Amino acid sequence: MKTIGYDKPLYMDEATAPLAVAAGANVPVSGSAIFAAGIGVWAALQRLRSAINLRPALTLRSR
Repeated sequence: MKTIGYDKPLYMDEATAPLAVAAGANVPVSGSAIFAAGIGVWAALQRLRSAINLRPALTLRSR
């Protein structure tokens, strides 16, 4: 983004993350969309990954 002169923070959520990935972002970073979503961290992370079609890197298993 800086190469095109954009130097402002970009809010990354399930609406903007797919656009950023389509534009070439390969490491989306999101804090508020995950930790302040109000649905729990795991659910918010799944929602964000689903929006950008990523497979989970971590699978939780019950013991």
